[in-house]
Amino acid sequence: MGHPWEICVTLAKSWGYVEGEPQKPARQIIHTLADIVAKNGNLLLNVAPRPDGTFPPEAIATLEGVGDWMQVNAEAIHGTRAIEPWVEGSIRYTSKGNTVHAIILSESPGSPMPESVRMDALPPAAGSSVILLGHEGPLTVTRDADGATVLLPREAPCEHAWVLKYQIEE
Repeated sequence: MGHPWEICVTLAKSWGYVEGEPQKPARQIIHTLADIVAKNGNLLLNVAPRPDGTFPPEAIATLEGVGDWMQVNAEAIHGTRAIEPWVEGSIRYTSKGNTVHAIILSESPGSPMPESVRMDALPPAAGSSVILLGHEGPLTVTRDADGATVLLPREAPCEHAWVLKYQIEE
């Protein structure tokens, strides 16, 4: 969208606490957040407390999982803007100026980080280094006329989604 917008969702199914109602897992919240922010949106997440004011353990576990992911990848979310084409396969793009964050969503729960990722829509600029947030040092990039392929390290810095940071042509 060309203007900021917001979506309000619940961590469970109801806006109020319902005993035994399942909570969404961290992976689902992270993927939802990345998708919304890539499209210039803001996520308002409702977490319903129990009658005594405390949160269910399942909700706390989900929020801790999201917090762990944000510890590594917050710069791809906070203060970013949408950049077309927003989405390319399992990638969600955000930007700050000519810096792009390519958020690679996991294919399924518990799936490992892929060995490589192909970016045709918003490839890194020639000469731009590509880094994986939470990983030391630049990554190997192979460029061709259609885009770029980035080789990812064996060790993932987090779960559920991984963020590449690089520069694009202005």
